[in-house]
Amino acid sequence: KKLRNKIIIFFYIMHIIQETIGKPKFSTEDLWNNNSLFTLSPLPNWYWMTLWNSLRRVLLSSLPWVAITAVKMKWANSDYSTVDWVKDSLLDIILNLKLIRFKKIWKDSEFITIKKKWKWVIVAWDIETSSDIEVLNKDLIITEISSDIEFEMVLLVEKWVWYVPVKLRKSNINDDLSEFVFMDANFSPVQKVKYDVEQVRVWDMMNLDWLKLEVETDWSIKPVEAVQFSSNILNSYFALFNEEEEVIEEEFI
Repeated sequence: KKLRNKIIIFFYIMHIIQETIGKPKFSTEDLWNNNSLFTLSPLPNWYWMTLWNSLRRVLLSSLPWVAITAVKMKWANSDYSTVDWVKDSLLDIILNLKLIRFKKIWKDSEFITIKKKWKWVIVAWDIETSSDIEVLNKDLIITEISSDIEFEMVLLVEKWVWYVPVKLRKSNINDDLSEFVFMDANFSPVQKVKYDVEQVRVWDMMNLDWLKLEVETDWSIKPVEAVQFSSNILNSYFALFNEEEEVIEEEFI
């Protein structure tokens, strides 16, 4: 009973604060191209942690992204295969392929190719794609050819969410992909999520919070779009707790 009374008092105080200070203000500041600072203040005491934990979780795990998930290279049939006239082993090439950033509109998987017939440094610019896929870091070096022998590589590109390990993908391999070497894929465009919190004062209330959230993404999505998407995801889950859309204690909301 005492615990229940404490919970009621806490929520009562929270709503009284909102009534007094009004709606928290949200602002955005672009630090550079793919890094932005978001601030939300004033917040009831410790509400920064509630918002930060849930938003960070979604930002790092649930945004759609594009990644190479399988590769087929002529003359190579395993991760550790080497070709005399190719500078890197297939394993080293795979590590380079994981660094390529794409932008893709539709979620359908697609095959893209690299073809060369002379000595050359292979970069992401050499990837042949459809109009649905854009290579963002085109100057990334993939490998180097030391002979005029034809070099050919086929890559499977997919758009998904979360982290998908190879052992999970191998259970879904069909005959068309039997010659491919599969890769772990981390489907996340978010590079960094950092927070800071300060105390602010409004009138006589000195224990309010000022949440600062710094988000860095790759070039496939803007930080503000990442935050908007994440908030929409959270809203869709929180709505399940009140599907009837009933308003409880209307005077306090």
